[in-house]
Amino acid sequence: MFAYFFLVIFFAPSCVAFGYFMSWFFPTIEAAQEWGQEVIGIFTAMPFFLTAFVVDASNFAHTVIGLIPGYALFRGFSVLEAEALEDNAYLTFGEIFDPKRDLFWVYFILLVDTVFYWGLVIAAEKLEAPVTKMMNDWRQKGGEVASSGAGSAIPTGGNAVMSTTLGREPDEQVSTEKTDVMSSNNDLSNKLVIQGIEQKFVMQNGKINHAVKGVFLQMPKGEVFGLLGMNGAGKTTLLQTIQGKYVPTSGDCTIDKVSCVKDMDEARKMFGICPQHDVLWDECTSREHLIAFANIRGVEKSKVEKTVDLLLKRLDVSHKANAMSSTLSGDQKRKLSIAMAVIGNPTCVFLDEPTTGLDPNTRRFVWDYIMELKKDRVVVLTTHSMEEADALCSRIGIMVNGELKTLGTPMQLKAMYGSGYRIDLKLKSGSNDNDNDTNASIVQFMKEVYGDDAIVFDSTASTSTICVFDIRRNELNFGEFFEKVEEKREAWGLLDYNINQANLDQVFKNFAKFQASA
Repeated sequence: MFAYFFLVIFFAPSCVAFGYFMSWFFPTIEAAQEWGQEVIGIFTAMPFFLTAFVVDASNFAHTVIGLIPGYALFRGFSVLEAEALEDNAYLTFGEIFDPKRDLFWVYFILLVDTVFYWGLVIAAEKLEAPVTKMMNDWRQKGGEVASSGAGSAIPTGGNAVMSTTLGREPDEQVSTEKTDVMSSNNDLSNKLVIQGIEQKFVMQNGKINHAVKGVFLQMPKGEVFGLLGMNGAGKTTLLQTIQGKYVPTSGDCTIDKVSCVKDMDEARKMFGICPQHDVLWDECTSREHLIAFANIRGVEKSKVEKTVDLLLKRLDVSHKANAMSSTLSGDQKRKLSIAMAVIGNPTCVFLDEPTTGLDPNTRRFVWDYIMELKKDRVVVLTTHSMEEADALCSRIGIMVNGELKTLGTPMQLKAMYGSGYRIDLKLKSGSNDNDNDTNASIVQFMKEVYGDDAIVFDSTASTSTICVFDIRRNELNFGEFFEKVEEKREAWGLLDYNINQANLDQVFKNFAKFQASA
């Protein structure tokens, strides 16, 4: 009995380290799930089958091959069975740890495996970032330009030093932010500072996708920063690079002066992450989830229960504290995910679309909690809800094709890119011999009424039957506008029209139209 017990005890740490080390050989979780068992089986069962039934291996050979922990376990079971059949079982501690008997050397090699593989794991953790960067640089030499997506029209390799992204260039606020970040007088404490992070990927066709292009940002504590952009704009890649999933091609990021590249282990201790999709264990309760994360995040043992109870109560899931997560509603799962992100009082919290799919009451509840969170910490929010961004964010940055294009408070962005009003005129199809002439006459009329500087024709949103104008005036005489348009109804073949005040949706659309298709 004790011989089996010690065999499992010695095997467990070596098996964990071996599995951890092998994980680096699989690019994705799906690949590990699909091929992991086959690979481990080949490395474990096949060598034992050969040495047990095909080749008469010596004890020394068994010990050396025991550098594969699974093989050593099988070898241990084989030794115990063989000795028992010969009526020479391991009954006392003296027999179990006798160097003259085979089982001792099984234990010995398992101890060696533990030290060996944990050593490899520690080395791999330390070398992962520089080795990955070196390999990426090597693979990118001679790479071609990605034909679509965030990396479109981006030359790589050689002496390429700038982006040729089509569309709007980064505005003055982005340039000012870059200057502030690069300033030698910039204090890196109490803030998240992104220092020119670039991220390039070599795609399967050999081309290079320049996913993130030299982003400079700083987010002080007490701020909810909204990072917006269409799918493929690079915002998720940027955040995952900061969080350590990817090693940046160049640049760095610091959180309270701790580098996310050079000292990722320490930086990760300051991060709390709420992913877009809930990652929960179906057979664990809400309380068990929070207790597990409290211990992972280093909450003092004496404070774990109190911390968990306070979070459950604050997020209104205390009545589901002992319910399995599989039985929770979508709203309750989202609240639990947010609680898991904030437990342990992280310096920076990343919230990836935290209110997606929530009903209006729960959404408002979560908004109130996010506003509480920003005290003494940085909150980075990604969302496709412009209403949410407007309500929560102190500042907003919009990314297009991997670049940060604009930056400012919601009010500043609406003033710069969405001030005034938007007018939509819907015309009868084919009501005029030349629709283009009709559109031109409408444009000319609008400019005569409001002036060239105040009226902007949105050619991207307009068609032959729809004319869209932005009026850059904070005040508008609606009566005069309606009167003048009604006078032209018959001449233009006007079906209907509407006028709307500018909002963040309009600002976002003004940038989103420059996003290259993936």
